[in-house]
Amino acid sequence: MEDATASLKFLANNANIDSNKIIIFGHSIGGAVGIHLAAAPDLACPVAGLIVENTFTSIAEMAGPILRRVDQWLPSKWKNCEKVQTITCPILFLSGRSDTIVPCEMMDLLKLAATASSNSSLVEFPTQGHNDTMDGENYYASIKTFVTAI
Repeated sequence: MEDATASLKFLANNANIDSNKIIIFGHSIGGAVGIHLAAAPDLACPVAGLIVENTFTSIAEMAGPILRRVDQWLPSKWKNCEKVQTITCPILFLSGRSDTIVPCEMMDLLKLAATASSNSSLVEFPTQGHNDTMDGENYYASIKTFVTAI
């Protein structure tokens, strides 16, 4: 989070960058960082959009029933489902439906939780997994459509 916050601050203070057009992109745990960064109340600049790919709802949910019992002792919970509810910028969720690492249902839950977003959409890639979603048909076109609409 410190690195992401510092990076956003650097971009916001760079005269060569239009800080009104910064879009955060995160894959897997990077998506968790992106969600938490976009939800942070003290952002260096407003975020124009957020793209989240194959990200989990929380560490406890990823770890399963046994770890959920010790959730209060986890140093980092990454409660993405809670944080995404507060994000108001547009959000694009990219989901490899054949993901064997992060259950694709977690992306569905994140999309459903994005109730404050001005516009959120979920694009599914039926045959793609966790690390090859970008090989899915219309992957780059989906990102281009999202970015150009902002």
